[in-house]
Amino acid sequence: MNLGNLTTEQRNPASANIDKCSTPEMVKIINDEDKKIAGAIEKVLPQMTATSKLQV
Repeated sequence: MNLGNLTTEQRNPASANIDKCSTPEMVKIINDEDKKIAGAIEKVLPQMTATSKLQV
């Protein structure tokens, strides 16, 4: 499997310079990126529901 083709395995421009940030800046960058997860999951809730029904 070539993980380089997965969008989750690509560099994130928002955190490209995180190693040069102060701790509060780092935490904000991480938190801002984490906020995107709930919205992305919400978009696929029907598919997640259908998949989980197959598992039961």
